[in-house]
Amino acid sequence: MGIYLDHAATTPVLPEAAQMLAEASLRGFGNPSSIHIRGQMAREAMDEARQVTAKALGCLADEIVFTSGGTEANSLALIGACLARQDSGRHLVISAVEHESVRNTAHFLETLGFRVTEIPVDPAGLVDPGDIARALTPETILISVMTVNNIIGTVQPVTEISELARKRKILFHTDAVQAFPNMLVEPGSLGVDLLSLSSHKFRGPKGMGVLYVRKGTPLVPLVRGGHQENGLRAGTENLPGIMALALAIKRSRENLEKAETELRRLRNLLAEDILANLDHVKLNGHSERAAPHIAHFSVDFTDGESLVRNMDHEGVIVSAGSACSSEEGKTSHVLEAIGQSGPLARGTVRFSLSRETTEQEVRDASAVFRNVVVRLRSASAAGRFA
Repeated sequence: MGIYLDHAATTPVLPEAAQMLAEASLRGFGNPSSIHIRGQMAREAMDEARQVTAKALGCLADEIVFTSGGTEANSLALIGACLARQDSGRHLVISAVEHESVRNTAHFLETLGFRVTEIPVDPAGLVDPGDIARALTPETILISVMTVNNIIGTVQPVTEISELARKRKILFHTDAVQAFPNMLVEPGSLGVDLLSLSSHKFRGPKGMGVLYVRKGTPLVPLVRGGHQENGLRAGTENLPGIMALALAIKRSRENLEKAETELRRLRNLLAEDILANLDHVKLNGHSERAAPHIAHFSVDFTDGESLVRNMDHEGVIVSAGSACSSEEGKTSHVLEAIGQSGPLARGTVRFSLSRETTEQEVRDASAVFRNVVVRLRSASAAGRFA
């Protein structure tokens, strides 16, 4: 298998969660809405999974809405909140470095007559709460700023922004998909009204997600039909997926503080080793407000795709940027937002660790990376002067 350092894209399913998914698919096939014994057994299992999920987030069980993933959670948060509050205004504010699922949803809302303001970031990818405050108008009904950037790992000032939102009685959503499970994520402490998670980022199954909806927050459902998920997402619930997600989220919260400390140590070790042994390499993101598991580098005189492919051949799996957009061949909007374009933006690599990553893997991956960079630069130079 080699060394897998692309956990920001997706994580391997926890074996216990995979087993839970299989067993629940075979035995827990009852419809939670049915009144017979099979249905009631399914309902009890789902209620327990919701309680476990809520406990992991420090919130109430009826504030949890299970979705098909982070993308749906983000869409439900933005569209649902804007449609619910449109009589109060039709303006929303997002940052320039949001995930595509937030940006594209916001732009879709523009086609419905809403106005969107994108707040720029500094060269480290950080949003200034002051810029958000200046962008607010009497028509603003929603702010959406992610907790951790999925490409460069900058941690945004969510609590400061939530204070602004509360003072102005504006709903606040944060996409916390890239934050959990490597940092403490509790909606109450963050002060948000809406918060999105994705199961496959914390070793749960793909096709599952969570939207936290603070009690009393108005939201219009996107999927209409039955009464499932407190009327916010119709359709028979994916009970096996929900149970596997709950198990994965429970395991993710165990020993979190210790795991975060070790992750940060390994991430810093990787960054220091690469920067000390390679010239013309820049570590992107914020120097202090950095996620513990992401290290994103810009490498002069090479390109990200070649770096990723060559490292893959050497048994080290990393990403050229965001897995959601890497196949399009476009410069990431995040890199453009922090002022990187052209050759510099093309020569980027993202390492993303997990609590299963070892120090030896980090040291080996750094050595492979350094060798690959030197080899590619030499080949590029030879081609230019041949």
